[in-house]
Amino acid sequence: VANYVIWHKHTGGGGSGKDDATFKALDKIGTTPFVSGCAADAPTNDPTPDKDVVVPAGQKVTYPVAPPSSGPHLAQPVQVNSAGFYTVADRPPVEGLVGNRNAGWTWLWYDPNLVPPTQVDLIKKAAAVLHKDPRYSLFVATAWDDSYGKLPLGTPIALTRWSKDTGQV
Repeated sequence: VANYVIWHKHTGGGGSGKDDATFKALDKIGTTPFVSGCAADAPTNDPTPDKDVVVPAGQKVTYPVAPPSSGPHLAQPVQVNSAGFYTVADRPPVEGLVGNRNAGWTWLWYDPNLVPPTQVDLIKKAAAVLHKDPRYSLFVATAWDDSYGKLPLGTPIALTRWSKDTGQV
C-alpha cells in the first residue's frame, strides 16, 4: 500500500516507478503496489464537511465517513513520531490526525483486529522507509479506532489524503 503512494506519485498511476530508490527499499521488505492489490483501486471523493472547524482536545467528533478524509479537527496537528507508525497503544486521537490530513498528510489506517501481525510489521517497516524520505515524509500509518466506525467495504486497510487544491481525497 505504501509503495502505491510512490508509484502513483511518480507515474500519475500510469508507469512503473520501479527505479525510485524508496520504491526499491519498500520492495526489499516485500511490499509493492502489485502485491498489496491496491494499484487498481480508484480513489473516492468524500464530502469535506466543516473542514475548518476546530474542536477542543478530548471532544470526539462523529464523521460522515470512516476513516474521515477531512472535517472538524484539533487546533494543532499531531506531532508525528520519528517512525511514522502508531499502534493501538500509542495512536493519537482521530481528531488530531484529521488536522494533519488537512495540512497535506497521507494516512494509512489499518484495522488491528483484521490485519495479521506479519502484515502490521510490513506496514511499520514501509512507514519507516517512507517517513525518512523527504518526498514522502508526510506519510504515516496508524491503527484504526473502530469506535469511529468500520473501515469501508470490510477492508482491513484504508488510505486517506485530502487535497487542498480540490477539496477532495
